[in-house]
Amino acid sequence: MKFLTKSNFGLVYIILLTLSIFTPRYGVLDRMSIQLFLLSATNIFAIISIPLIFKSINIKKIVQSPLIICFGGYILMSLLSMIKSINIVESLARFNQISTFFLSLCVIVFLANEKAIKLNHVLGIVLITLLYDVGVSAYYFLETISVQNWNYDFNYLLAGFHGNRNITAASIAFRIPFVIIIVTRLSNINIKLFLFFIITISFLDIYLLASRMALLSIIICLVTIIIISAYAKLKRGHEFFKFNKPILLYYILPCILAYSLTTYIFDPSDQGDVTNRISSLADSEDDSKNTRLRYYSHLSEHIFKNPLLGSGIGTWKIYSIKYDRENIRNYIIPFNAHNDVLEVSAETGIIGGLFFLSFFGYLFFYLLKNLQKNHSDPHSYYYSLVMCLPFIIYFIDLNLNFPSSRPFNQYLLLLFIYIILYSNKSLNEKN
Repeated sequence: MKFLTKSNFGLVYIILLTLSIFTPRYGVLDRMSIQLFLLSATNIFAIISIPLIFKSINIKKIVQSPLIICFGGYILMSLLSMIKSINIVESLARFNQISTFFLSLCVIVFLANEKAIKLNHVLGIVLITLLYDVGVSAYYFLETISVQNWNYDFNYLLAGFHGNRNITAASIAFRIPFVIIIVTRLSNINIKLFLFFIITISFLDIYLLASRMALLSIIICLVTIIIISAYAKLKRGHEFFKFNKPILLYYILPCILAYSLTTYIFDPSDQGDVTNRISSLADSEDDSKNTRLRYYSHLSEHIFKNPLLGSGIGTWKIYSIKYDRENIRNYIIPFNAHNDVLEVSAETGIIGGLFFLSFFGYLFFYLLKNLQKNHSDPHSYYYSLVMCLPFIIYFIDLNLNFPSSRPFNQYLLLLFIYIILYSNKSLNEKN
């Protein structure tokens, strides 16, 4: 292990995580299978390497991390829930997936405590992956409009590497705030202008993908920014532009510019028009929304019947057929419940659901605490506010889709966790 040192092991680990996600299929039909295999291999590499590279490993500090405790509780309840499983193979497959994330989380928490990966390196990887995803979408968009006008029916072309427009749109929205952090750490005006362009194109890509979850996330992020900024102005006397300049210039302005561009791309009557997509959220006849509500009703009933240990980790895909059998058409079954919190509670019981929810609850209160603590300094304030945005996007996705079943979403969550833990440690050392 002489070729690996403390200074480069963390970077190697994060690169291997990234390559595990952005990997070819290798002939496998389901890309997630090969992604999980490579993630597991990366974790094995880390577990073997860390004791050889780091002479002092504070296991107690890792185990006492609230994030580890919360997710560890969910892992324990998932293991206990197998007692009630009607398909142990499915339970083991799902348990393997969440265990892989848990091991990655332990490594990330350890590396953050050691500050083993420079913040610039993590932000750089986030930017590179964003450039790749947006670049792929831009290529197919330009190729399409070179021969015909763009409309809603073409949005699937922009899904790119991840094969699903909701995944792509949510992941782009999740990564935009990190690009803002990169911009504010730079002094070169040309690079700043380039990144401003990338952020604008990223918002445009989200609009073209026409994912209502992503659009709803952006709206809630904007509302959150307005509410927090107004509170800071009224209660703390903040100078609005001074404290919000990066967010105004690199989030709100690109968001508006990208929306303006869509008015030239979409016909006002097209289903993909941003205004029409947002309006459809309130449509009581919308099939997608009503289907989700039906799933939530089934989950609530199932949780009520199985409150202690649920029905077994990984078994909802089986029980969902029973609950939704009268609505199944064309072999389309409710494989996922489109709400990870309720699905976890249905499979592992109320206690397991509370552990799972507390994991994100801790992240929320951690971010809120940082926002309150860093209110007096403009740089610390905007940084704390910007870091709230990825959490909002992920949490909305958590309650409308199923990011916990998608390695790519979990990979982004791990990077986010590293950044906030690293930043907090740096701040504490500075103080």
